[in-house]
Amino acid sequence: MARIPIEEMDEKETEDLVQYISQKVEYMKKFLRLGADTEVNFYELQRALVEYSNIHNSLISMSTITRFEHSKAKEDFTSWYSEKFIEIRNNVNSPDKPASKYMSATEIEYMVRTEFKDEFKKLKDEEITLEHKHHFVRELVKMWEGHNYVLSTLSSNLRSEVGSLSRG
Repeated sequence: MARIPIEEMDEKETEDLVQYISQKVEYMKKFLRLGADTEVNFYELQRALVEYSNIHNSLISMSTITRFEHSKAKEDFTSWYSEKFIEIRNNVNSPDKPASKYMSATEIEYMVRTEFKDEFKKLKDEEITLEHKHHFVRELVKMWEGHNYVLSTLSSNLRSEVGSLSRG
């Protein structure tokens, strides 16, 4: 089934998605500023390492929740669509017609889209919005996992620095 591009999402859905993304980005920004204005000290790094795990666990939870929401919306749409498809097929392809006169699956699909236009759009838009939301959270998880490399490098550098000071 063809995807409806994000441009076809209604204004409210787009605003909700943008607001959701903005909130998550703002929350994470404060943890990404480690050492942005000064040298990183041991306590600041320790706090960042502790917070990294908390945020990573939260992001994984969010990813699981958004995957579930998207799967449920997708299943709801598929169930609704199947029901409407069978309903129309049974109406237009009656048993008293010869099989050669039956409407094709493609024609029935187009009938479902046109006869139930508002319901189709509402359910499909919801599915697409949740798909984009889940994709965004997955990308945040990947980005945050990359942040682990930065924290590990800083931690390693700090340990080396402390070790060289104690020998010197």
